[in-house]
Amino acid sequence: MGQTAATPEPVGEMTLGVYTYGSGLEVQVRWRGRCVGHATCTCAGPRWKLCDLKVEEGIQLSWPLPFRVLAWLGLSRRQRKLRGQGIGTRLLERVLAEADAAGVDELWGAVVPVDLERWPGLLAWYERHGFTVSEPDGECLEHAVKKITRRRSGGPATGLGPHA
Repeated sequence: MGQTAATPEPVGEMTLGVYTYGSGLEVQVRWRGRCVGHATCTCAGPRWKLCDLKVEEGIQLSWPLPFRVLAWLGLSRRQRKLRGQGIGTRLLERVLAEADAAGVDELWGAVVPVDLERWPGLLAWYERHGFTVSEPDGECLEHAVKKITRRRSGGPATGLGPHA
């Protein structure tokens, strides 16, 4: 299965890249070569499923080479916070732009309990991005507590992409 990648674009100190493979799409945010956030979709004609969207809580900074002896002594640098920096919003906006460019009519996903426990404002965040929240149906994961849907036309959620 071949993989194609768009030229990564800068996002502050990070880069955002889009990768397509078979019937899938992955958007990644990388910092110093490490993936710190990603969004994945399965792309099936006019309906795409948002399978996962995740941003790391933070990353442990390493010591520059001349100071690595401090790490050997057991000293560590503080962790760089990543959540709450707009990375997830950038990932979702890029997925929406890709779906819009592909003419996708509906983007949907399932929200599971652990996601709501970690971020109680998750459903409101999806609603701010044009998704409707409903009860899960038969195509959702068995343990889903909510279904999120964003439609291009018709219904309460209209328009895909940032310019819709």
